[in-house]
Amino acid sequence: MAIKFLNTVQVDTDVLYVGATSNNVGIGTSNPHTSNKLQINGQLRVVGSQVIGNSNVANLAPTGVQLHLKNSGSAVIRLEDSDSSNLAFDLKVDHGDGFSIIETTGGDEGSDTRLFIEETTGRVGIGTDNPTRQLEVVSSD
Repeated sequence: MAIKFLNTVQVDTDVLYVGATSNNVGIGTSNPHTSNKLQINGQLRVVGSQVIGNSNVANLAPTGVQLHLKNSGSAVIRLEDSDSSNLAFDLKVDHGDGFSIIETTGGDEGSDTRLFIEETTGRVGIGTDNPTRQLEVVSSD
């Protein structure tokens, strides 16, 4: 059984909101941003594991994994300090390449690879994404 809303639905002020035309849902807000299908203002607690990404809906998080990011291309997690400089680090996994930590500033795509582990060889690069030895350190100093 499904519930179909023909008009905007709002339960109390800023508790639950469903937009009639956008179908966007707001919890803790009556004005979810148009780019967000779900916007939660306030603390969110999820008990159990989560799978995030565009993988098959039948995929489950492996046992013991609480957060599983899966994507058909690179899987990236961004950790960002939202002050005036927006310093951020991207943790990136890419099949065929490997794992890297990339520094970005100002929300850009980033080009400063701080750590790279090559998938096929296991080579580690610090300051480079193309290590030619088992451990290669490149410094601009």
